[in-house]
Amino acid sequence: MVEAQIPPIDVVSDADWAFPDGPHALLMKARSFVMPFWTAALYASPWAVGRRRARFQDAGIPMPPTSFSVLAGVATDELAKAIFTVARRAPTSDELLRFEREAEAAITRFEREGWLDDPRSYHHDPPAPAALLEPARVDIARAECLRFQSAWAPHDGEPGAERWQSFQPNEVVRAYVLRHPDGPRPWLVCVHATEMGRPEVDRRLFRAQYLHRYFGLNVVMPVLPLHGARRPARGSGAFFPTLDILDNVHGLAQAASDVRSVIAWVREQAPRGIGLIGVSLGGYVTALVAGLETALDCVIAGLPVVDFPHVFKRNAPPEVRTNPRYHDLVELSGAVHHVVAPLQFSPATDVDRRFVFAGQADRLVDPVRHAAALWEHWERPEIHWFAGGHVGHLVARGISGFVDGALERSGLVAA
Repeated sequence: MVEAQIPPIDVVSDADWAFPDGPHALLMKARSFVMPFWTAALYASPWAVGRRRARFQDAGIPMPPTSFSVLAGVATDELAKAIFTVARRAPTSDELLRFEREAEAAITRFEREGWLDDPRSYHHDPPAPAALLEPARVDIARAECLRFQSAWAPHDGEPGAERWQSFQPNEVVRAYVLRHPDGPRPWLVCVHATEMGRPEVDRRLFRAQYLHRYFGLNVVMPVLPLHGARRPARGSGAFFPTLDILDNVHGLAQAASDVRSVIAWVREQAPRGIGLIGVSLGGYVTALVAGLETALDCVIAGLPVVDFPHVFKRNAPPEVRTNPRYHDLVELSGAVHHVVAPLQFSPATDVDRRFVFAGQADRLVDPVRHAAALWEHWERPEIHWFAGGHVGHLVARGISGFVDGALERSGLVAA
């Protein structure tokens, strides 16, 4: 039952409900840049290898080697984690209290509306947008920019709704399009990772030009909420993904709706087939969209996240992670995220057209709790495990071949 996921919060004293600050914060940030090397060394220890082997065997994940390249991937992921720790401002005690109170209010509202029992009812099916298509450039390549008003908004009276709707210019969706002048053609929708949403970066992440030319695909790359041109001005406090529980839920719900709007627009272009691929945050959105949409011709979830509260807890500094109040906050967050959790939805796309790839040494997104869990939920479709970490997928061998093969084996493109 959902109620069992909601812990009581005993607000006795709020004086110590804050992330470390002052000298403690400086020490925590300095330590975060030393930890990557220590963690990489610990990763290869017999104790860590034995513990990992047991977890991986239970989840059906092949064991990665303890090679130099794998350890370098571990260190790179840990360094990326350190950069996030330093770059993002920690929430204040007042903000943490707001997170709690909004989450408790949201649970009450979500229960009353029946959204926790039936998460699908939280979402609406967006119509095909009245989109404006303009000439654009992605680096030196000619492209088009699809612009339309997002069809998504929080439900009236939802906690955090007014704040989310105040974020400008997030209400305008942009998607960059590479399409052939003739048709019909198969289309591929590519959903980017965190801190991306810039076409010059996304096209490299997805090899968009190659897929467009070699496979003859029309490629569309939507920009997710609060990313790229949709990011509000500095100082607004707007981030996504974020520890701010309702902002994160609203970001995920809007991301799914906006991607579905793009798919609805693609359906009006007389496509020969529609595929969907996403990486990291985009993998989460891809899995969520696959659970909300009618059947697609190909769905590929790369390094997918399926549980953001777990990611926030796993990647928090020890001083924060071990705080009982923070533990309760994560539990509250999990209950609210229920309405946008990919594992609550079963995709209509056939099993043999679902694909997953993930890193065995991923230190940002635990492969057992995320990729393996999605693989099980998706009824064990074809999966590619590579011996590397989250950031290292950019240079990992085998992923490009797996994606190309998935496009062919699904029938989206000719073999």
